[in-house]
Amino acid sequence: MLCSLALAVGMPVTASRAATSGAPIFAPGSGEIGADVSAIRFDSDLTDERGDRYALRGGRFLGRTMQWEAMLTRATVREEILPGADKRVTVAMAVANIVVNFEPGGRTVPYLLAGIGVGQMKLEAIGLVSRETATAYQVAGGSRFFFGANGRVAARIELALLANEGFDERYIHASLGAGLTFRLGP
Repeated sequence: MLCSLALAVGMPVTASRAATSGAPIFAPGSGEIGADVSAIRFDSDLTDERGDRYALRGGRFLGRTMQWEAMLTRATVREEILPGADKRVTVAMAVANIVVNFEPGGRTVPYLLAGIGVGQMKLEAIGLVSRETATAYQVAGGSRFFFGANGRVAARIELALLANEGFDERYIHASLGAGLTFRLGP
């Protein structure tokens, strides 16, 4: 359903840019790779602490406004539940995203994305470890700000909701991150 929503939003989007403007051109077959760091607020059913999330991503453009993207991400947080006893929550995900790029002109490219994949949640406390692998989801929105003579590098800012299933529950985590994206190909 989330992918359908992203596709429906992206269909009416049109863009026209001159190749000489220095603005990025998203040609079918070209791609992007990137990395980002986020502050994540874990689901309150897991912990009240906040942690860090790291992500690597890469994908190909299907057209001027649509692209697919694979993303690997990992987030962890540690809290002291008793003096000398820690609790650690780690969530790792591999997600395939559909990205809808909105091209208002210039070098700023806002986007929405939705994805599905697999996630593993690991809980460690007082010497005990429990982990479960199940379905993971993601919805996000943000913007890429291209710079350089050919617009091949962009700063990326993103607000995301990540969800994973585990231990007979569904957990939703919010994150705000920033990173760099490098455009590949024509």
